[in-house]
Parts: sequence; structure tokens; C-alpha cells
Amino acid sequence: MTDNRWMRILLISTLLACSALACRGCAESPPFDAAVFTTPESVEQYGMSVCDPEVGIVVPLPTCHPSRPCTRVLPVPGGEDTIAVPTQVPDCETAEDVDDHPRWSDGGPQDFIDRDNIIRRYCLYDPEQGAPMPLVLWYHGTGGSADNVYDHTGLRDKARHVDLGGPQPGFALLSIEGRNLHWPTADPRDGPHHDVFHRDLNTNSANRDVALADRLIDKLVDDGVADPRRIYVMGWSNGMHFAQLYGIARHDAPTAGGNRIAAIAGFSAADPYNNRAFEQTPSCQLAQYPRSQVPLLLIGRSCDAIPCSDEQYQRAIDKDRPVAPGTSQETWMRTLAQRIANPNARRIIIDNDGNETASCLSADKCRATRALRNHIHWPDGISDGGGRDWEPTMLDFLRDNPLPGG
Repeated sequence: MTDNRWMRILLISTLLACSALACRGCAESPPFDAAVFTTPESVEQYGMSVCDPEVGIVVPLPTCHPSRPCTRVLPVPGGEDTIAVPTQVPDCETAEDVDDHPRWSDGGPQDFIDRDNIIRRYCLYDPEQGAPMPLVLWYHGTGGSADNVYDHTGLRDKARHVDLGGPQPGFALLSIEGRNLHWPTADPRDGPHHDVFHRDLNTNSANRDVALADRLIDKLVDDGVADPRRIYVMGWSNGMHFAQLYGIARHDAPTAGGNRIAAIAGFSAADPYNNRAFEQTPSCQLAQYPRSQVPLLLIGRSCDAIPCSDEQYQRAIDKDRPVAPGTSQETWMRTLAQRIANPNARRIIIDNDGNETASCLSADKCRATRALRNHIHWPDGISDGGGRDWEPTMLDFLRDNPLPGG
């Protein structure tokens, strides 16, 4: 493995660690004054925002910009002190120094201008079969990139030949580049994310990431690329939090074009409706959770930076490694069953090497380093070295759960 490859793993490990762990000992935010938390500028200045029990943070998270640069940047090796660009530009191909995944190139990113006059970018593999095909939207984790689907998963290779129930094998794969966001927590988290704080999930949503997904889905259906009965979302960490937020909403309430999400699958995430940090006062947790029966498959490690169990969650707090509220996968599965009333939500627990296991690791054995290592290894059997590929299980789950009719 090349030095650059190791550097990228180190970088992603730091980024994804920040996606799960809050920070004690970080610089404190200015005193809380709820009266001023009404604009994007207040999010930047205070690191918190006014919350509403129906929508979470009351404004969409603002992007990094030359006129409003991000200064609470993710602490990564060789990282910048400030970020002044709204998004990065993905290559939409496998990096040259990646030697453990097949090499693919999709000709660079596609883009459009959003309502903030920001160029939004995404990578698209279109099988070009002459008939609508299943569509998978894939979301990267904190600090990641649309290129992660090429460098750290086997999905681009499987998109050529895996049967998701279309007229012939294969599926369209859409990997969306997150924006560089001012993250509304006290710990330094500014950088690439998908917004799970502003939970406006209505048609013509003010959440820029929800609006982007709506627009791309409608376009791909209108263009004859996507089969409207087989539109699926997948994600990793922050990306899976967003995939759940979006997929639950759009399973029942369609896009402006009338399209809905059939099913969700992904890795290492928990409750997208809860607080993402301890310091959020008033609370950003939704008072009323949606009801949904969307088929949902969550795969997580038995020891994970998004804690596998309530016991792991509590031990992390006791050891002064506080994880954000709502990040216990065990609690999230109960929430799906009880508050969301979803009988179609399933969890699979896997160990360090990708072997299925019946239970989470005991909290005293789930050390922080092991939890982080497990979190940063997408379960395709390659990055964790275990040889067990869970992507077929995720894709089979999606294939078996199209929208009814047709």
C-alpha cells in the first residue's frame, strides 16, 4: 500500500472519528443567547442555533464561503485553518494510488447551481441500457467525498452487473458530494457533510441536501434513467444519518415530481432526529417522530464509534469520550420499532472482521481505538481485511423491497 493510501486512511479515520465523538476541552462558544439564533450567521458565530421541535435547527446550515469562511475546521493532518469554498470537486474515478478496489472512471462530476448560487456536484454511473434501471443514491461520511464510493467501496463495480430487479442486471449509481458546512456544535467540525440538522422535509424543502436529492431523482426519472419503483438510498456514518432522514421522509411523501424512495441500506449510523451534540439548548430533537414502514437495513460493528449498544454509549461518556445524544444503534432500533412504528427495520451486527455476531461487544472490551477502526472500514471485506463482503446483503435487501405496483 502506498504512502498516499495510508495518509488517506489516516485522514478519513480522523474525519469519521469527529463525526461520532463530541469534544470536551475544545474552545468554548460565546454565551448562549436564544434571541439572536435566527440567521445562518448566528450558526457560524455561536456554533449553536435556535431549535424548533418540528424542524430541528430553524435555518439550513450555511456553507463555507469567502465572505463567511469556516474557522472551526475538522482537525485533520495537514488540514487548512479555514475553508472558504462551498464544495470540493470530486474526480468521479478511483484514485491512482488505490490498489485494493477496481479502477473505474465516470468522466468527472456533473453539476447544477442551487438556490444559494452554489455549484452542487455529483458522480453518476448510468448503465445506458435504453430502459429505466434501478437507482442507488450513495452518501459519504463526515469529511468524505463522492469519490469515496470508488476508493472505499465495491459499489461502482457491482453497479455494472448486480441484479436489483431491473430489466437487465446493473443499476444507476449516484454519489453526491457534500457541502463544506458550518457545523453547529462546539467541537471543530466544519467541513464536508450532509445537513441532518434542518429537518424541513416538505416538497421544495429549504434543506439544500434534501432539495438536491429531490431534483436529481426527478431529473433521472424524467430522463428515463431511473425506474421510479426502484429508487434506493445508501450511506455511511453522516451519510447514513442523512440517507435515513431522507428515505423515511420520501418513502411516503413524494418529491415534486411524484417520486418516492423504496428502501434504505447502509453502515454505522443511528437516530437522525436527535441532538448531534450535548450543548444544544434548547434541544434540537424532534418532538414528534414520523411514522414510516420504509424497509431499512442498518449494518453496524459490534464495537463502533457509533455505539452498538446502550452500554457502549454509557461507557464512552463515563470515560470522558462523550458521544452525541441519539447515537446508540441499540436505542435507534427501539425507536424505529416504537416511535416510528416500523416493522420493516432490520439490523445486522458484525465483528471486526466482518463476521455476523448475535450481540454487541461488552463495553469494557470496546476500546476507543477499536471502535474507530471498525467505524472507518466500510464492510466490503477489503478494508477490514476480513474477506466478508456485506454489500451483496445490502443490495439484495434493496432489490427485494421495491415500491408496490408496476
